[in-house]
Amino acid sequence: MGSIVKLECSRGDYEETINIGQGMRDYDPVNFLDMFSKEARTMIQSVADSGKLWSYSKKPALCNKCHRYTAVPVFEISGTKNDRLIGISDCGHDGCMVFENGEIEDTVKCPKCNSVMTVSNVGFWD
Repeated sequence: MGSIVKLECSRGDYEETINIGQGMRDYDPVNFLDMFSKEARTMIQSVADSGKLWSYSKKPALCNKCHRYTAVPVFEISGTKNDRLIGISDCGHDGCMVFENGEIEDTVKCPKCNSVMTVSNVGFWD
């Protein structure tokens, strides 16, 4: 089950709600392949067909293009270094800075005014 996270600027300049984690349908790559480039889709399907262990989830990120907080799909191959594919973000861009688990609470600054933002879980999705 994924989390719905709300980010709020302490000055009120910016607010964003993002869905992170994974849902019940994310056990099968067919259900999330369209969130990745054509090249990444081929690699994901190959890994899944090979029987290698892998994981998938939507991680919090900051978009380098629109400067919004968003969620990006991340596919990782277990037991290998740097085998991580990052898909297209919820804002429609690639090239986002992905936050690792727990990092978002410590490092979130408002993209408009650079003040500290409050991060809170407001619900769950599946």
